[in-house]
Formats: sequence, C-alpha cells, structure tokens
Amino acid sequence: QAFLDEFDVSYPSTVDTSNRTAREYGVTGVPETFVVGRDGLLARHFLGPVTRAQL
Repeated sequence: QAFLDEFDVSYPSTVDTSNRTAREYGVTGVPETFVVGRDGLLARHFLGPVTRAQL
C-alpha cells in the first residue's frame, strides 16, 4: 500500500500473497507486468521493466 500511496497509483492493483495468480499467469521473472482489459482478459504482458510510453 505504501508504494501505491507514494506513487499516487489510481488504477486497480492487487498483491498476490499466495502466488496463485502468479502460477495461473505463468510468471517467470521479476518485474513482470500484466495488463488486464475491462473484459477480464489479458491485454498485454511485459517481462522486465516497463516504461510509461509502453503502457
């Protein structure tokens, strides 16, 4: 929560404490970013650092 507050994150975000989501999405590294569309489907996947322009 501290990160979200510090960087004024306004988009929905979650923490996967059980690693369930990580296993289901096949996370292979850190950082790894998944963008989920309004329809609930995976819209984009980035492995490694992501720039603002990429988002």
